[in-house]
Amino acid sequence: MVNLGQIRHLLIMKERQIVVMKMSIVAITLNIIANYFAIKGGFGITGVAASSSIAAFFLFLSLSIIALKYVESVSLFSFLTSVLIPPLCLLLALLALEYFVIYGNLVVEFAIKVFFFLLASLFIGYYINRRTNIITIVLKIITNRVKRGDGHDTLLN
Repeated sequence: MVNLGQIRHLLIMKERQIVVMKMSIVAITLNIIANYFAIKGGFGITGVAASSSIAAFFLFLSLSIIALKYVESVSLFSFLTSVLIPPLCLLLALLALEYFVIYGNLVVEFAIKVFFFLLASLFIGYYINRRTNIITIVLKIITNRVKRGDGHDTLLN
């Protein structure tokens, strides 16, 4: 349903496979019930996707909270804020764009929404780069290749 990687491995390492299995069963059951009501409610594939996302988020959150009991250096509040604030900012940006940007021409409206969404995504890029330096590393690789003049031809070899 969802790949939890390190969280699942930590719980299995701590011999909590039963907890992982029980929480997965609860999430799958929640997903089936929510999908049923989404389809019956007339929300179609969008409702099914939203309910599946909610069930996957429930599984992630519940297993994360359980796994945090075994990690002494991380508090629940700091973990939740570091994990939840970036996607919540993007969600708020999407909701604001959907509500406030209304234009007669669909192409122009789409371009405006994409522009402002990318602008809102800069915060996420900064946040990720501050923790991992991945954007800095990728930009250095690109600038080095541009300076040397060996573009896509090195990728083919």
